[in-house]
Amino acid sequence: MPLETRTVGYEGVRVVRFDELDLNAVDKIVGSTADTACSNASKGRSQSNWKEGRGHVARSQVYYLDITNLQANKGTAVRELAQRANVLLERVAVLSDMGNDMAMFEVASVSIAMGQAAEKVRRGREPRLGQQR
Repeated sequence: MPLETRTVGYEGVRVVRFDELDLNAVDKIVGSTADTACSNASKGRSQSNWKEGRGHVARSQVYYLDITNLQANKGTAVRELAQRANVLLERVAVLSDMGNDMAMFEVASVSIAMGQAAEKVRRGREPRLGQQR
């Protein structure tokens, strides 16, 4: 956890048993591992467990798996920042390189995927027909 502590600027809370945790008081859970196979399996299981509309599962790095409250995402943040700055979403552009950025694509008028972004992110920057912003 030293890398994570240095990255976010504070000590994380290590949780061994989620059944003892009040998930209503949690905005984000981050799992970290260098074991890609384990991370992929965990992502699949987590997505299955959170399909009931209780949370969102995405990668913020190849070694991080994020589970967040549905409202704790970058799309909600972009919407809030635009409102506070009195800027219409039609005038907002966002940049992305990872899966946890995709929620921004849902709200911004212009979505730009960086060159090193995963294929899913590069495809996600294209506007969806019929989607309202």
